[in-house]
Amino acid sequence: MLTGLNELMAEWKLFFRVIFARLTTTVACSLSSGAIAVFLSGSTGMSPAVRFFLGAVIPMGPLYLFYSSPWAMRRQFESWKKTKEDGLITDAQYKRIRQALVDWYVEKWFGQASLGKVDEETEPT
Repeated sequence: MLTGLNELMAEWKLFFRVIFARLTTTVACSLSSGAIAVFLSGSTGMSPAVRFFLGAVIPMGPLYLFYSSPWAMRRQFESWKKTKEDGLITDAQYKRIRQALVDWYVEKWFGQASLGKVDEETEPT
């Protein structure tokens, strides 16, 4: 009996590890804020599902605007450039990350990103 229970717990642990390992930062923040909303607003008379939904959805607007702003993008570029200059990543890794940042930014503001490869001649210094 105990062996079967241990196997079941191991399967559930693996299941949750796989699920939570695949969460993006935005989804993880949303789930966390939803859970916090459930615990902090216990006496409002709303069902826990409604409290979780409101707590999970409301922060998404400000987070989306913050992370897709030109200011946030510039901070990401500067951070990754410093990481490259410190020798923690290679030049090829930096270029791949920089292109991913540009593609993400273009996709969020203008739709599907279709920039292709980095043009070495027009790379900013």
